[in-house]
Amino acid sequence: MVTFKLIETKNRRKEVEKAIDIYLSTIDIETSYTNTNQIKEHIFSDDKSEKRQLFFYNLYMNNELFGFAEFGYLPKTETLVIDYICTKKRNHCAFYTFYQLCIEEISNKLAHQNYHFKYIITEISLAQNNGLYCDVDSNYFRKMLSINNFVLLKYPYYQPSFEGKQFSFSIAIKSTSESSVNSLLTDKEYISIVEELYYSHYGTWYKHYYSEKEVDTTIEKLLNKIKREISPQKDNNNISLVNCPVFEAGNCKNVDIEPITLSKKIKKSLLSLILIIFWFVITIACILVAVFYQCVIVERVLACISAISGII
Repeated sequence: MVTFKLIETKNRRKEVEKAIDIYLSTIDIETSYTNTNQIKEHIFSDDKSEKRQLFFYNLYMNNELFGFAEFGYLPKTETLVIDYICTKKRNHCAFYTFYQLCIEEISNKLAHQNYHFKYIITEISLAQNNGLYCDVDSNYFRKMLSINNFVLLKYPYYQPSFEGKQFSFSIAIKSTSESSVNSLLTDKEYISIVEELYYSHYGTWYKHYYSEKEVDTTIEKLLNKIKREISPQKDNNNISLVNCPVFEAGNCKNVDIEPITLSKKIKKSLLSLILIIFWFVITIACILVAVFYQCVIVERVLACISAISGII
């Protein structure tokens, strides 16, 4: 019997390094890395002046540390942000259990403060290599979140970066109400969410390590860029169910579930084609021998017919 347990990371100080190791083994360091010293500082931070709240959790499977997650709550727009949900191994059962336990725990904590969340959002990397999505963690998230009815917004989005790197991202969102995101989210609401995400989440985090002026200037540039590029929202993209056997190694195609066995089908068809060609050549040889050497022609023709029947 498999058992799961959720514990706040700060309550298991001796296992913080192990939890961080799970994070490092899961995320794509090239596109999604956050300085681990900064993460550890925020795990134990007790700064009551910050408007947004951070939540860090460990998942234990059969009493063994198996996962690490980070969430943020934006009170103005009532939005819950998934920063990371990492498990030691790619395990669908553990991922969904971890996700649901965190959502329930955070929801209960916020309820005691008379808060709740209308939206759950996360960033999905659009980084590509030769036309293939190459962020391993985001590829896995695509697969997991698609089943949980998240959608990708068509609005422009840029992840704030203060280390000279800029990668392409999109926002995946889920409404906690009965209505769809399509009917609820307006341009103004989207800008409000991104603005709070930038200033209260990223800004509050990075002002511990960079000057306030540098952080505010970077955020302001990104917001202005989004406002210039934004166009009337017509529809949102459902997250394609990525069920690709190479997502562990990155370079995962964004495909539907049906074609995933295509490579196996091609190999099987190729083998069948080779066998057909081989038997066809043998059959032709039999016919030629029977015709030119005229040895028991009828029997050999019958043998050839039998061989052809076997091929069919």
